[in-house]
Amino acid sequence: MNTNPFFALSIVLVILLIGVQTTFGQDRKWQLGVDAQTLFQVASADPFRLSMGNRLGLWTERPVSQRSSIQVAASLRNLNGLQLRQNELFNAYLPQEFRRNINSTMLSSLRYVDLGLSWYYTPRRAGPWALGAGVYGAYLYTWRGARQTNTWVSGEQLRYSSNPSAGGFGISGGSSTRSLSSDPQPLARAAFQSFDFGLQFHLRYALSPGLQLQCSYLQGFRNLITPELFGQSSSFLASSFHLGISARIL
Repeated sequence: MNTNPFFALSIVLVILLIGVQTTFGQDRKWQLGVDAQTLFQVASADPFRLSMGNRLGLWTERPVSQRSSIQVAASLRNLNGLQLRQNELFNAYLPQEFRRNINSTMLSSLRYVDLGLSWYYTPRRAGPWALGAGVYGAYLYTWRGARQTNTWVSGEQLRYSSNPSAGGFGISGGSSTRSLSSDPQPLARAAFQSFDFGLQFHLRYALSPGLQLQCSYLQGFRNLITPELFGQSSSFLASSFHLGISARIL
């Protein structure tokens, strides 16, 4: 993949800043900031397993009343350590040879460019706590995974050796085992959904003016993988908890 996600994110942010200023006017001041979060994605429901990732973003926020505000954010979200695997086993019996083939498909990570719109409400005027809810859309820009075939070959071998004392040659039998591995083949885009959308919920606490601790939950609506990935229907949704720091820069 040759797409530069940081360039794409910068273009999206510039469009957002121009769009929101044009749409809502400039009667209230927009704030600009950055955030960095560690996320925990539900990689498996049975058994329950979480994988770690991260999310880095830029946001712009505008007050709409004394206790509420709207925020537009663009971010890069990395779902790492997924370790989604499927193995297919095939046995082949040949004359004097037995072959065991294992076709493995492994998905390690998914990486998205996110665009979100959220509304925040502060229960107490000038209080440190704020609640938020919103929507997001995501585009899959790259991934990491591969398909590979490993083969174990067991066979009988005949060994010929000279036997001068008997005036001829001797024949003995034996067995051998060897392994073969194919080159890993990268996964195609057809194995994934390129776009996703869903809801996100936030809880944040102001540590100091311009610096906030934020906890979020993101729930996607679309299955992120297609039957092309594992050769059968599988369900994998974006469902993650986020914890991080948000800082205002303007």
